[in-house]
Amino acid sequence: MNPDVGGGPMVAQPLPATGRRNAADRGESLAIIDGPLQWTWSELDARANAVAHGFGAAGVSAGERVALLAPSSAEAIALLHGAARAAVVVVPLNDRLAIAELTAVVAEADVTRVVASYDLMARASELGLNVLSLEGLVHTPTVATSPLPEVPPGAPAVIVATSGTTGRSKGAVLSHGQMAASAAAWNGFLPPATGWLASLSLAHVGGLGIVWRACLAGVPVVVPHDNDPTSLLAALGAPPVSHASLVAVQLARLLDSTPGAIPPSGFRALLLGGGPTPADLV
Repeated sequence: MNPDVGGGPMVAQPLPATGRRNAADRGESLAIIDGPLQWTWSELDARANAVAHGFGAAGVSAGERVALLAPSSAEAIALLHGAARAAVVVVPLNDRLAIAELTAVVAEADVTRVVASYDLMARASELGLNVLSLEGLVHTPTVATSPLPEVPPGAPAVIVATSGTTGRSKGAVLSHGQMAASAAAWNGFLPPATGWLASLSLAHVGGLGIVWRACLAGVPVVVPHDNDPTSLLAALGAPPVSHASLVAVQLARLLDSTPGAIPPSGFRALLLGGGPTPADLV
């Protein structure tokens, strides 16, 4: 639990303010654990600033809608932090979708550019938009040519594509204030976290929520090696993970692959959503 709130309800601060506060208050504590790559809050702060100013250097304006085509990673999380500081709206894409489906999502959201991880650059180029390198933005320090904008709570933070199960997929616009308020509500309800597992895709609202909740609580996000049951179980049992968010099929596969296993001693809370939960699974 963030010490600033004294055990009471968390203040719903937008991601830029919360990230900067963590860098000031707990700069040497871990913010992201992605295999051997581990960043402190100070290091994440520096990379978020690099992204924000890198957007400016690339001519990306505040309010512009930029797609993110990348698996969950330390770099992708830093991109979310940096985009928030630059008031750039992120449209996370599911890298499992076909090009035609991805094209429909970026058209619906009025995306102007795509940020892609190195392994997905060729695929991103098929969308017919200007492509920026995720790794280049995150790892290239950029000299600030102008101050970063103030980001009002009502400004859009992300646009998430709906599942499209009952019709054409649509873009759900979520503001900085909404994302912060959701994180504060969950953190106030759940047991205090020591670390969140990045167990859902960042193209899923649940995956995005993990980033906001961990930042507000000042605890690290842990990126699993993969989303197969073996990798998830290993990540769940490793400190500092205490909280995770899964969809029903993930939990069912995890339980089926580990019959008789007991929960890790440090595990405190599991959020289950994304669709109906079968009674027998509960």
